[in-house]
Amino acid sequence: MGFWPTQRILARHQAEWLIADANHNALDLAAPDAVKEAAYTLRLGPEVYVTSSASREKRLLGAGEQVAIPPGQFAMLLTEEVVRVPRDALAFISIKAGIKFRGLVNVSGFHVDPGFEGRLMFSVFNAGSEPICLARGDRLFPIWFSDLVDDTGKRQADDFGYPPRGRHALQAQISSADVMNLQGHIASPGSLKVELDKLRNTVSTHRAIGVVVATALVPIYLAFIPVFIDFIKSKKADPQPVTCIVPASPTQPAAAPAPTGEPTSAPPAKRLPDPQQANPPNPNTGK
Repeated sequence: MGFWPTQRILARHQAEWLIADANHNALDLAAPDAVKEAAYTLRLGPEVYVTSSASREKRLLGAGEQVAIPPGQFAMLLTEEVVRVPRDALAFISIKAGIKFRGLVNVSGFHVDPGFEGRLMFSVFNAGSEPICLARGDRLFPIWFSDLVDDTGKRQADDFGYPPRGRHALQAQISSADVMNLQGHIASPGSLKVELDKLRNTVSTHRAIGVVVATALVPIYLAFIPVFIDFIKSKKADPQPVTCIVPASPTQPAAAPAPTGEPTSAPPAKRLPDPQQANPPNPNTGK
């Protein structure tokens, strides 16, 4: 298994096109900037989707139109070119180092299956702390081709005119399913740092305001201290009498109500019996 050099790429492209336009017409790879260092660099195409998009929809780019990927957000990027990988080859893909150093990371995979035909779709993540700006037509994605051999070490036979295969065969756009799979605002260390910096600035501002307010209130507090001390001294010098109210005992009988209206007569006193009449004399005895 070996990577194809520039001449091998050009020869296979003439025999069976490898890179084509949207109409599947083979491109001219003989241009000076087309194939360099055994790789063709694919361009950013007409469709992108960024997870921070307010519309939650993919965006169509005109020629040279730009798109920004904020820190901590995912994006889907469609290539301008259509790629076809022969059945006896395997392709490897990446992002140019200059873009990767700014924090853009490819998270969708690093190879293209044998027999694939269609536009490539890159899922990327901005792991940096600043937005990354791209434009349609920028050469961003290098692709390399390599021989595919069987267990005996022999090359598999070329199969010209093969039908494309795979779930992404003849891929030409970012589908609604792709957008649904990548929706939602994502937080990253870079974006969290930005939010922490904002919070730190807010706290510093509130602290400064608190210091200013406290400094303004200190003279007022100091002016009220003598007044408060004089008030306490005056209270100690002229104590107020304290009236104590003793509640009635719960066992003490309640006082009789005051008489109202005409006085009522007292009940007659009970008359005690006369001792002499207690035992009357017996007429028979005279005693």
